[in-house]
Amino acid sequence: MKRFAIIIFSLLTLSPLATAQEAMAPSAFRIKDIKSSGDACRAGRVSVNVSEDREAFTVSFADFVAEKGPNATGERRRACRLVFDTEQDANWEYAVLSVNMRGFVQLEAGVTGRQETQFGTRGVETDNVREFVGPIEEDYVTSQSTNISSVRWSGCKANAADRVRDFVVKATAVLRGGGAKASGLLTVDTIDGQLEQVYELVWRRCGDKGPKFVASCQLTGNKGNTISVKGMGRNADAAKAKALARVAQRCVPVKGRMGKCDQSLAQCSVSTF
Repeated sequence: MKRFAIIIFSLLTLSPLATAQEAMAPSAFRIKDIKSSGDACRAGRVSVNVSEDREAFTVSFADFVAEKGPNATGERRRACRLVFDTEQDANWEYAVLSVNMRGFVQLEAGVTGRQETQFGTRGVETDNVREFVGPIEEDYVTSQSTNISSVRWSGCKANAADRVRDFVVKATAVLRGGGAKASGLLTVDTIDGQLEQVYELVWRRCGDKGPKFVASCQLTGNKGNTISVKGMGRNADAAKAKALARVAQRCVPVKGRMGKCDQSLAQCSVSTF
């Protein structure tokens, strides 16, 4: 059974010697009160897990495969709406800087596929869309980035128990056209058979006036496949080094579909915030 996973990454540059003032992210990050609806995230078929280093949380759905055709066993449209709260240390806030997706599409002539994800706090959601036109059969990797000056921050909370309410993820996969006999399959598969989207976050401490740097690196592979990553640091070199390390990590599971995936080929820029 295919599974669909959404991974949200926060970019940290913590070390054992880092002080509270030097930390680039909070020491705790939690997901609370998960609610779901839709045929791709039925009761008991969705889970959320935060990584030990708080650099990521993964939202996993079962049955997130859209398919059509004479032998199709599923539906041509799949959808899920997930709502949850987040908690982090007092006086920290985060923003989504980029989203990366990887998957597989197989469409006969005349069939089109559309994958759309909306995410963010309720009322300030961001769209990410990828469309495909048959005939096509390939693995793909795609990304979308936001400039640091345009991100939407989650908002500062005075107490750790004060939650960021109603973070929303809405995901759909739809196949159309081609007639009743034309076949199509649209999914997002990973090295472990799960569906995956990776969201990278940037953190900041409320009231911190010190300079913070974020490096944005993009790597373009074959057939227009791209990955985008971010790295944070107290200086430009540290931020870029963090981002390039992320590129190397992201290349490991996608080399087959990216072609030559090497951090030395990444195009990077550094901004302050």
